[in-house]
Amino acid sequence: MNIVFLVNRDLPANLAVNHCLPALSHHKIWLFMSSSVGKTEQPPFALRQLKFFEQQLFTELLSPLLKQTADPANTDIPKKRSGLMRSFEQMTPWLQSPAQLLNDIKSEHGLATLARCQPDLIISIRYGVILNNAVIQQSRLGVLNLHSGKLPDYRGVMATFWAMLNSEAYAGTTLHYIQNSRIDEGDIIASTELAIDNNKSYLWHLLELYPDGCEAILTAVKRIEQSESIITRPQPDTGHYYSYPTIDDLELFKNKGLKLYDATEVMPFLRRYLD
Repeated sequence: MNIVFLVNRDLPANLAVNHCLPALSHHKIWLFMSSSVGKTEQPPFALRQLKFFEQQLFTELLSPLLKQTADPANTDIPKKRSGLMRSFEQMTPWLQSPAQLLNDIKSEHGLATLARCQPDLIISIRYGVILNNAVIQQSRLGVLNLHSGKLPDYRGVMATFWAMLNSEAYAGTTLHYIQNSRIDEGDIIASTELAIDNNKSYLWHLLELYPDGCEAILTAVKRIEQSESIITRPQPDTGHYYSYPTIDDLELFKNKGLKLYDATEVMPFLRRYLD
């Protein structure tokens, strides 16, 4: 099949794609990225700090370093890296063309770029653009989205943050179809759960969610590939949509003894690219 991945250019999405692509090597794969998720022009300081560990540390520091170590012309850096994980730039051997930014997927240019892939299936993971019908209709077999929250209770952004703030016992992911431009409202294919550990940070939970969520993707793709029916269930009208937390929300999170991030927890994930 021709499969198009739409992801955000950040660490969680990269870990997810690293999990998926080796198992899909017999398909033709394209990878397009958004630069960010949501529109927070002046986010609170705590969210800016989170973004550093969630995105900037990976895209602005680690990825350029990995590119340097892979460059045979660069004789100043020892060529000892054999990490299990690849940056987006290093994924080209798995792809039909190098990964590229595509923030304007709904524009004439974006739709033309997508059409050239002739997608049988589109898979969205943390992609920062709401897809419209023009995009959805490009995919012969539909659009799958892996949402990092339990639907329908946690639609929107930072679902795991809100689950922790609400003292839930579990966070989770939901694999569902995108059938229209309404956010996180398509028919559900599968869901996963991760026990919440209040001694761990929001970002740790987010990164730990994706292996099981990606296994749900691979299971669904295999069924589609074998022309087996995908059993889904419609989402009820109940549920809740969450936006980015306010300063007050972040203060309440902190006062409950919860952490947005912990640098010592991020390092083991980053070492997978270097060891």
